[in-house]
Amino acid sequence: MDIEFFNISISYKMPAMTRSTPKRAVPMPARNNKKWTVTEERDLIRMCRHENNTVNEMADRLNRTPESIRYRLLKIFAAHMEGREPTDENIQDVSDWLVSAGN
Repeated sequence: MDIEFFNISISYKMPAMTRSTPKRAVPMPARNNKKWTVTEERDLIRMCRHENNTVNEMADRLNRTPESIRYRLLKIFAAHMEGREPTDENIQDVSDWLVSAGN
């Protein structure tokens, strides 16, 4: 691949992918890219509300990535905000329900 940048030509050859090249150093969790079940969502909410687990702990227990845990929590938060005005009070109510209701 030849790239010209400010009248400077750079030639770069991308390395060939071979079968021996590992895709990633760390294997992905077993439930990666799988649909969430109702039970998993309930477990996630329970861990968040009552057990006060960290994102990494929840990810380990649910066989998910930390990013998927964060995304799912945002999705649950958004679902509970649906139909409510995005006032500070409503946001705080939903946050308290999701995070600290059982503590």
